[in-house]
Amino acid sequence: MSDTLIREIAEQIFRGEILFNWRFYLLTLAVLVVGTTASTFIVSYIRKRAETYATKADLDQLVRQLRATTEAAEEVKTAIAHSDWTTREWKTLRRVKLEELVTTLYAVKQWLDKDMNVRFFNEPKDSEASPLWKLELISYLYFPELVVETLAFRLVYWNYTQWIIEVQQKLVAASTDIAKRLAIFDAARPEMEAHYKKLIDATGAIELKAPALMKEIVGV
Repeated sequence: MSDTLIREIAEQIFRGEILFNWRFYLLTLAVLVVGTTASTFIVSYIRKRAETYATKADLDQLVRQLRATTEAAEEVKTAIAHSDWTTREWKTLRRVKLEELVTTLYAVKQWLDKDMNVRFFNEPKDSEASPLWKLELISYLYFPELVVETLAFRLVYWNYTQWIIEVQQKLVAASTDIAKRLAIFDAARPEMEAHYKKLIDATGAIELKAPALMKEIVGV
């Protein structure tokens, strides 16, 4: 409402004219209707905007939650797939290494027989070192189930090797004396058979567990 209109109404009230002016009441009613309508529209608009904003905020939050859930699901899926792959690779590696362990076990026994012939009968010496270290390494890294049997085999191996060295020293002392050398061999035969039997038993202990371990690895 303008200042001019307000001033005119005030003057009419002062002169008493406004009480009999129907246009004044009509104007006042129009102002009230327009004001009420505008107020109602503004309130309704503000409420609608608030609802729209709240709905958009809820939708944004829902999208963020859905995105986070999807990412988490993908991470879990990837982790499971990686775990499955790792398990399969580990089983494959253990299967290969178990075959290598048993092969090395036989190689150790074969090497020990050759070493005894070299020391006793002066046969050509094998340039390769004993594969016992490989047997111990494979067992330690891949097969804790066979550690006890591997340690037992190692003890038998070293006792056997020590005995071979002792007999060699006696043969060296006998030099080319055939009679003395034959006497040394005759005296050593029972001990050699005892050491050899222990070596076979220690080998058999690993051989006995290897098939069951293989079945466990491949899952049959």
